[in-house]
Amino acid sequence: MGADSVIYIRTDGNSKISTGHLVRCISIAQALLDQDRKVCFLVSDEESLSLLESFWKDQTQNITQKKEALWGSHASALVLATARYDQPENELAELLSLFDVPKSTSGLLPSFSESSANLSSDSYNDSDRPILLIDSYFVTPAYLNALNKVARTAYIDDLKKFDYPVDLLLNYDIISPKELPKLQSFYTSAKFLLPGAEYTPLRRQFSSYTPVFREIPQNVLITSGGSDPYGFCLKLLTALQGRYFSSGTARPSSYDDALSTGNLYPSASGILSQEEWPSLTFHVVMGKLFSPEEKQSLHSLASTRKNIQLHEGLTDLAPLMKKCDLAISAAGTTLCELSALGVPAISFTMADNQVEFALGFDRAGAIPYAGDIRDEDSNGAYIENIRDEDSNGAYIENIRDEDSNGAYIGDIRDKHSDKVYERIMDFLASMLENPEKRKLLQNKSRSLIDGKGSSRIAEALCRL
Repeated sequence: MGADSVIYIRTDGNSKISTGHLVRCISIAQALLDQDRKVCFLVSDEESLSLLESFWKDQTQNITQKKEALWGSHASALVLATARYDQPENELAELLSLFDVPKSTSGLLPSFSESSANLSSDSYNDSDRPILLIDSYFVTPAYLNALNKVARTAYIDDLKKFDYPVDLLLNYDIISPKELPKLQSFYTSAKFLLPGAEYTPLRRQFSSYTPVFREIPQNVLITSGGSDPYGFCLKLLTALQGRYFSSGTARPSSYDDALSTGNLYPSASGILSQEEWPSLTFHVVMGKLFSPEEKQSLHSLASTRKNIQLHEGLTDLAPLMKKCDLAISAAGTTLCELSALGVPAISFTMADNQVEFALGFDRAGAIPYAGDIRDEDSNGAYIENIRDEDSNGAYIENIRDEDSNGAYIGDIRDKHSDKVYERIMDFLASMLENPEKRKLLQNKSRSLIDGKGSSRIAEALCRL
């Protein structure tokens, strides 16, 4: 395999796992193309392919509707016939065939179980083995062990489920120097480790940007990612327009009750409509996987408010982010993008894999974490693992600098998601009223991520 050999990227995106894997892998693929390397995406189904092509098309200039023109001569995509996004071992035989493993070698792997250890990587020289980047939460040790015998493997990890047997491991959590030795001791099987925020895979439009600070904020971004399974955007907008709790009334048991009763929450009353902020506009991003019902409800609400703007079909959020003075975002790569652009933000989570990421930004004093929007009936790690034992202190009372600790507004281990919306509204009120705090938060978040992580990852892949 020479310098012009293909680098394979195995990932997926669909209505169940959303689109985050695809987006960050596209960022890495573009960085590989910048280094004159060919890339081939491997996906499990037509839904993943459709989403991939949609995101890729939006990021590629001067293309036509033809697939050949869409991908160009150095990029391609393939749907694996035997693959399922949540059962990766099903596709091993097909991958080995794709990588042109000799029959005498592949025959050692009839079941692709732990017995795959019988296959030695000595069957290939390193230069003969293809490079495969994997981004999936469903990988198993057996899957990775099998592939590592015939390919130079790289894996993007968010969960630390086990010690991944790969050549190159990427974990771009916010990792302090104190935490790094513990992380290194966990990942012992990988030959090379890329740890920390400097390896955050962002697109090129997030590098070398000088943030703009406006004394009077004008635009607030609201995004839950590619999907909104818990109706976050609608619930937050409803709360912001002052229909959540009323003074002296009983607390609704859920946001569904609040929506039906129209109760008012006094401390955030009228942020959407208060005369003090007549120029403030809320920009709500509706992802590709929002349900029709959610979209209809948001359109109905927006039709009654001139300061709510809905954005649908966006795959490049950078221009909108640069326009905004504050942001409310689900934890994930979007937080890294906001940091790179210097947009002060607050995060929330709605999946287990997002929690540690949100806590990392919170502990760094860069993006406060409001909590998890799943309620006490959800099957998440949120209620058990929302804080580390060293956290204390309240964000609103005193914006933390690099010497302070603490989770946003003290202990956020609530059994109801209602508190999350309250914290977000308190954050907005504080940021709107205190430009000094907003500027401090902008500087802190901007210092964490420089937007050049994709290029660093691409260079590491090319060196395998």
